Amino acid sequence: MNGEVGSKEGEKSLRVEPKLVTVDGVDGAGSSVIAKALAERLRQAGYEVLLIEAPKELQGYPKRVLENYSKQDSSRVNLGYLAETKRAYRDRVRPALTAGMVVIMVSSEVKNLMHAILDHNEQSSLDSISKGTATNGLVAGTRVVVQAPPEEIVKVLQERKSSGRLSQHDPTPQLIAVNDRVGALRKATDLVQKALPGSAVIKINNDRLQAPDKIAADIISRLKLSSN
Repeated sequence: MNGEVGSKEGEKSLRVEPKLVTVDGVDGAGSSVIAKALAERLRQAGYEVLLIEAPKELQGYPKRVLENYSKQDSSRVNLGYLAETKRAYRDRVRPALTAGMVVIMVSSEVKNLMHAILDHNEQSSLDSISKGTATNGLVAGTRVVVQAPPEEIVKVLQERKSSGRLSQHDPTPQLIAVNDRVGALRKATDLVQKALPGSAVIKINNDRLQAPDKIAADIISRLKLSSN
């Protein structure tokens, strides 16, 4: 493990991990597709890669709660996703990094914070990130933030809705809801970067004109997977 990020006196020191890459974006922006292309490119380059995708379900949450998500207190469900993130860092990310693997994590603590901002309850989530409790003391060496035109995101969400693939955490396929998410993700990225300045941030504009493989190649050209 590598460099440390300064922490307040009495708090746990955090470790910046060059081989830990998070990929976040508003649902429908293409972050999952880009993360898969990035993982494949790195494997082709000879790296061992662990790709951790966003949780599809929450442990301990009855199916009826998730099926009626729109009627539930969203803060309660968001806490469940935060717990899944913590579990992933403890049980999957840390062991993989110890083994020398590159870890690509889709929908990280930044995305959790985005949802907390939308619920007007970001302080507790930000505290858990800045103190390292949300990430088992690990800090991503690189944070990739995928951006896309809101109008394009709405089209993707409309396609998901028509095919029955719209998830509980997807925004309503309307421009105002997507713009709210875009603004919240931007704020979450800035807050995490201010709290944990050891990460490099790569912002990707996914305008649908570039193939995911080309975007992945661009990201790799800007990655620094060692502390040297």
